[in-house]
Amino acid sequence: MIVSGAVIAFLYFHNHLELNHGAVTKIQSIRVKTDPLIERLKQRINHALSYLTLRHFSIFLHNLFVYAARFFMHLSRKVHDSSARLAEKASQRREDLSKGKAASFYLKQIKDAKDNGDKPESGGDMGNM
Repeated sequence: MIVSGAVIAFLYFHNHLELNHGAVTKIQSIRVKTDPLIERLKQRINHALSYLTLRHFSIFLHNLFVYAARFFMHLSRKVHDSSARLAEKASQRREDLSKGKAASFYLKQIKDAKDNGDKPESGGDMGNM
């Protein structure tokens, strides 16, 4: 509240100096120098925006969507190719079973049971109910 009152008092004092004494302040000199620059900038912006029509805007949006779709298709293809390469490498890798190793835990149990002369244990024995 105090700050706004001080600003209002300063503005009244400033206005009094301008009207009665013709004092030119720094703000006025800066405004006078920048007005032509701002006008030229405004004219250039208006001229550039005059080329923007609904047709040009719709063409721009269409091209934007087309390029975005192509980018995502390219990205999807790269991800698919790399995952396919990984899956192919994983499917080509085989364990060496020639040294008597079992291919799975279940087959290893059967092999161990056969080597010991026992019957292999069945995982789901329903006969004990």
